[in-house]
Amino acid sequence: MSSQTQNPINESKTESLEQISQDTRATLEKEAEANLELIQARLEEVKAKANTAKAEAKAEYSKTAADLEAQRDRAMEYFKGLQKAGDGAWKDLYSSFEAAFGELRSGVDDAIKRFKS
Repeated sequence: MSSQTQNPINESKTESLEQISQDTRATLEKEAEANLELIQARLEEVKAKANTAKAEAKAEYSKTAADLEAQRDRAMEYFKGLQKAGDGAWKDLYSSFEAAFGELRSGVDDAIKRFKS
């Protein structure tokens, strides 16, 4: 993702995850969903590059795409859990989602940089 994409938790939010309101929770979930949609589009770029690569590079690109899809699936599971979680579990799941999403975003960014060269 570009440097323009924000962290799922906006730095300017003043509420802590421990004292989160339902409105803030809904906003964070919408931001998380939007970030997942953006990362999915970037992942599609990686997969397209894999499909058009020469034979020797195709295996590397395909493995990278598969690994990133697995990371995406893990982030999606956390996101689905967020939508169903009660207040007590929500903050822990959000922290787990944020970590999984950060790994995914980093992996996609690295793959795109590597494949552009």
